[in-house]
Amino acid sequence: MKSKKVAFFDVDGTVINIKSMFSFMEFYWQYKDGNRSKDILQNFQQEMTNILENNGKREAVNQLYYQQFAGCNIQELNDVGEAWWHYIMTNTNHLFNDDILEKIIVHKNEDFEVVAVSGSMMPCLTPILRTINIKTALCTELGIDSNEKLTGKIINGPTIGEGKAKAIKKFIKNNPFFTLNGSAGYGDHYSDIPMLRLMDHPHAVKPCENLKTYAQQNNWAIIQ
Repeated sequence: MKSKKVAFFDVDGTVINIKSMFSFMEFYWQYKDGNRSKDILQNFQQEMTNILENNGKREAVNQLYYQQFAGCNIQELNDVGEAWWHYIMTNTNHLFNDDILEKIIVHKNEDFEVVAVSGSMMPCLTPILRTINIKTALCTELGIDSNEKLTGKIINGPTIGEGKAKAIKKFIKNNPFFTLNGSAGYGDHYSDIPMLRLMDHPHAVKPCENLKTYAQQNNWAIIQ
């Protein structure tokens, strides 16, 4: 059987023009505990700043993010995810990157498998991907206890940076009818470089300066 090519898309900053993880966190804690939400978010922002100012990596910030949801019920997160996305769709202009939506359609018409790759979680990603008809996502796997509550830990590490490349390699290994030969990848941040290096056709989408420089040095396509 002929192997099927795959197009991999980062989500935040690539497919959509918002940082969905932080938007979701703000919405969730406002819903969950409006009186304390401001303090919770400020504490998270301060801890995140401390990590980055001390040369910490985005992977550490990603782990910190999920610690904020320890003890939360997974079904509740799923339900809030739907409410959050309805709010975002209703109140956000220019939510999607139209050029990338067109690329998704083109790849589907060329019989590529289209896969989202994100450091986010399914309660946040599910309504986004349903809207744009992407059925497969490689993302953060949440630790969930026997009471259906999040442990605050993540399984198999963050799906950002090298974690995205690791997740893609595992996906290809577990699905031998897909191939990286002729594959395409799209990302907006320098942390997407490990993922994009795997692709025959890497694309830097409205890239940060570090990714833009790397893309230019390596003759990658740049989508502004």
